[in-house]
Amino acid sequence: IDDLKCRFDIVIINGNDMSKSINSLTLSRFVDGTICVVEERKTKLKLLEEVSESLDKINSKLLGTIIIKNKR
Repeated sequence: IDDLKCRFDIVIINGNDMSKSINSLTLSRFVDGTICVVEERKTKLKLLEEVSESLDKINSKLLGTIIIKNKR
């Protein structure tokens, strides 16, 4: 990741679902911030709060949240 940061202005890494895998939470320790993508009317607010608290515990920044439309 450090090599990529030196070569590019912005590096975006697509991680796994944080509620189902510890890998994304571990990865968040090595990046400047995390953007959560949630699905409209599917992702529970409690889950988003838990993810935010988990990021806080490891001093990782939550930069924002993107809400994607639920396909019906």
